[in-house]
Amino acid sequence: MKKIYLVHCWDGTSNDGWYPWIEKQLNGDNVKVIKFNMPNTANPNIDEWVSTLNSKVDVLNEDTYFIGHSIGCQTIMRYLETKEVCKIGGILFVAPWLDLLPEAVADEESYNTAQPWLNTPINFDKIKQFSNNINCIFSSDDYFVSLEQEKEFKDKLNANTCVVENKGHISQEDDVFELQEILNLSKKMIGEEIFDIYTREGLHLGTKEKSVCHSKNPGFYHKPVWIWIINNKNEILVQKRSHLKKNHPNEWDMPSAGHVIAGETSIQGAIRETYEELGIKTTEFDYKFICEYIADKSSEIAQVYLLKLDIDISDLVLQEEEVSEVKWLTYEEFKKLFYSKEFVPFDNEYRELVLEMLKENFN
Repeated sequence: MKKIYLVHCWDGTSNDGWYPWIEKQLNGDNVKVIKFNMPNTANPNIDEWVSTLNSKVDVLNEDTYFIGHSIGCQTIMRYLETKEVCKIGGILFVAPWLDLLPEAVADEESYNTAQPWLNTPINFDKIKQFSNNINCIFSSDDYFVSLEQEKEFKDKLNANTCVVENKGHISQEDDVFELQEILNLSKKMIGEEIFDIYTREGLHLGTKEKSVCHSKNPGFYHKPVWIWIINNKNEILVQKRSHLKKNHPNEWDMPSAGHVIAGETSIQGAIRETYEELGIKTTEFDYKFICEYIADKSSEIAQVYLLKLDIDISDLVLQEEEVSEVKWLTYEEFKKLFYSKEFVPFDNEYRELVLEMLKENFN
């Protein structure tokens, strides 16, 4: 059974805000959420909180997961520091921080409480060894945590990050009792992403888990985004899929692709996937919609997009479990690779569509 340990925020309890909701959403035959109250929650102490978490976790293995909120995220990191490195399932941090905005420590009591958490170093290199499945959610208007923290967690922990709009500190005080992004990333973390499902004609039928959508003959379709990138030199970007990928490891592929998660629009999925896989921040205005392509064999209604970007490969931040290498190719180089056995297989109709699309959008 997969066990998810949920560590609440400073001055909170395990029944605040979105905690009971996510527990209800995730609990099932093979998943159990374990939440509990930390001691002295108004004045959290590192040793006390780490010790309490240690007493709750019975074993660390690949079926062990953590969800932390605010100071709960630090607690999880500081707990892992005390353990011998082993592989765990994954981690989700909600509104995590290594530094705080002045509003968070405006009074003397808060300032004194925060100082050990702010000034006691954390061994990020050790924490990274526990999992390459570390995810973070930040809010655009968090009054305690600067958005600069997103880069900190991406740099220090190779975390996959996303930013939600106008959710404050993602807490009960901000009236956040449910948040789809928390559910989506939690499901993704444990390998059970939720997809919107459709008829072949595009009629929305509801939602299903990824494992159901990828089963044989599921009887419905789901939507991925397929993103192609070209530059002003008329070069085409390609990525090499990580050896960790279940399907087509070590094969060349389009530069960014992934599934649209339930509740997302296709363009939101494209923006997220481009950032998660390559570290490129984009907006909806950067994308040109090319077509909708139905892949019956995989029950997919692919949304095909084009990005025109001049980027230095050395500036890309690759998601290690997804991408091992990227490179620019001339049209002729790409065409040769595209039809070879080294590239992820597509049917000839789609290959011809892509080649024509790329040529039409060259300078």
